[in-house]
Formats: sequence, C-alpha cells, structure tokens
Amino acid sequence: AAQEQLTANNIKLRVIGIGDETAAKEFCNFSGLSLDVLRIDPTASLHDTLKLKRGPEWTISDDVPDGVLSFALSTLPGGVPKDGSLLRPAANAWVNYLAM
Repeated sequence: AAQEQLTANNIKLRVIGIGDETAAKEFCNFSGLSLDVLRIDPTASLHDTLKLKRGPEWTISDDVPDGVLSFALSTLPGGVPKDGSLLRPAANAWVNYLAM
C-alpha cells in the first residue's frame, strides 16, 4: 500500500534480508513485498558489519499443533500463510522477531 506513495515521492525502497533466493521468495510471498526491492545477504555480512542483532534463532517445537500456530499467526500482520508449508517458518520468524 505504501509503494504508491513512495513512487509518487520518488523514493526507491530497498530491503536487505539474511538468507538465500528461496528464503527471499518465501518472504516476499508471505509479506507481499515485491521481489525486485529485496536484496539478500546470504552470509549476514552487512548485518555483522552494522552490528545488527540476528535474533535468538529459536524454533517452535514440533509438539505445538499447527492449529495453535495458525491461530497465533491470524492475530499478526500478514496472517496465516496461504501455503501450508510456510506455516512453521512464518511462526518461527515471528517468534524470533518478537523476541528481539
């Protein structure tokens, strides 16, 4: 939604994330961000140089039912991913984001 305002004001959005091409595509599918504005840093070298925190790198136990994860994600921006294979990665990403 903000992209129109950014374009109208001649502002080019660039987002840098840690990961690979597969993770970038998954992130863009999940977040709605256009893939052409995302740049990937596979080794997190930029984050390390800037001394940015990567998060605690927690993962949610497989014992937590998918229904619980779906409910929790339904309360957050982006909601539940349409692709069921992204449910746990999305939940893990939110847990780590919120823990920072």
